[in-house]
Amino acid sequence: MILLVQVKKMQVMIFHFKKTIYMVSKKKNWVTEGMDVAHIDNLGKKMQVEKLIYAERKFHDGERERIKRLFNGVRCHWWGPHPEMPKEKILNHSDFHTNELVPWDVAVKGENAVLNFQYEIYKNK
Repeated sequence: MILLVQVKKMQVMIFHFKKTIYMVSKKKNWVTEGMDVAHIDNLGKKMQVEKLIYAERKFHDGERERIKRLFNGVRCHWWGPHPEMPKEKILNHSDFHTNELVPWDVAVKGENAVLNFQYEIYKNK
């Protein structure tokens, strides 16, 4: 079941997927800070969303100049092996697009669950 609701002047799509309720804006910002995620190419590596990355763009609207914040990506961190000391771990950081990530609870269910999740998120592009 998919519901379309209005939250703080923004349309939000709410859908139920495998006993979990996801709230997704029409801009595909289903990710929140602190959320556990996995990359679609490495479903076994658990990452945590550190922050959402926004870019400011200037638009000219007739006489006025407007500054608009646009969603640009997600910064994640995870623990990985240290390149020089294999017994030690190091905190890694990287930036991703939301279409490269899936929630951790979906990733542990396997590849079919990931494909279903991506279909539900991006079918209304």
